[in-house]
Amino acid sequence: MIPEGESLAKSPRDKLMRAGFNFKYFTHLYTNKKGNQYYYCYDYGYLELEGDWFLIVKGKE
Repeated sequence: MIPEGESLAKSPRDKLMRAGFNFKYFTHLYTNKKGNQYYYCYDYGYLELEGDWFLIVKGKE
């Protein structure tokens, strides 16, 4: 989902689910200084945005 050379991307929920992503499983949580809670599965995390969109991040912990 994240283009090569980039560290983040945005994606709609349905695209993630079609790719086999299961939101039920994660390894840990991270809350940034603004209070946003990221769900991580090892080195990749996601933040739920408005309108069923997600910000996907790599190694932002």
